[in-house]
Amino acid sequence: MLQDAVLYVKRTCIFIDTCSLLSEYSEAFWNQWIPTLRKSGQKIIIIPSVLNELMRHRDNRKDKALARKAENVLYLLQVLEKENLAMLAGVAESNYADADFTKILACASRKQPMLLITQDRELAAKIHRLKNRHAIAARLSEGGILLKAKPERKEPFLTRLWQGVCSFFGKKKDDREAETCRLCGKSWPAYRMKAHLCPECLKKGTIHHCKRCGKDMLYTNYLKYVEKAEPFAYCDDCYRFRKKVFQYRTCQDCGCTFPITQGEAEFYQDKGYELPKRCKDCRHKRRR
Repeated sequence: MLQDAVLYVKRTCIFIDTCSLLSEYSEAFWNQWIPTLRKSGQKIIIIPSVLNELMRHRDNRKDKALARKAENVLYLLQVLEKENLAMLAGVAESNYADADFTKILACASRKQPMLLITQDRELAAKIHRLKNRHAIAARLSEGGILLKAKPERKEPFLTRLWQGVCSFFGKKKDDREAETCRLCGKSWPAYRMKAHLCPECLKKGTIHHCKRCGKDMLYTNYLKYVEKAEPFAYCDDCYRFRKKVFQYRTCQDCGCTFPITQGEAEFYQDKGYELPKRCKDCRHKRRR
């Protein structure tokens, strides 16, 4: 367990990833840390790729519970940003938040140590392999308590040798400890498997193209089998562009001002329709 949260808040830059924000322990974490952040004047840093992942989860039509949770997290981050308790910052984003975090924490120094709150074992192992003692990975546990992420446990040489012999003869050392990946057929420790897939296969996937610009996007097996999410239709750049406001209009029925995004404008132009003259609520009432 991290010795004193107050010391870490005062001395470090604190980052948090998407899975921690959506964790069942996140509410308890914020209840503990928000008062500490107010006292210290420190902020939680949200990188752009994490924000994009939350927005995509919010737009998930299949998993309504996940979409609702992501929407609540985005609203909370807006409130924290107004209070100067959270800020959007980081490197020029890549397709994966893990790559961004690794790049950021590799630059941690004694003057600016960094703490990453993550639930991902693989990401925590990457941070540990950096061998930078000023870059710390921690995970959320019950009650919102931060536990220092342990490095990957390397099996002794004789154990690995025995596992190699067992795999050569098509046998397992122990069914409770080992599990076979359903894609590559390799044997991995059960605690490292997700949806019966090994970490290597989870990172692989198929290439899809952005619907708007045609950019290549990797649809990973993690998204397909673990999160059970559909392939993203738009790349990060096009997704952000489509969320920008194209025009503000005044509703003919209720008189309120409502925005029309770039994505909505493109949709109506492609269909050959005029831009809507009423807000969403009034349009919904007219359909009834």
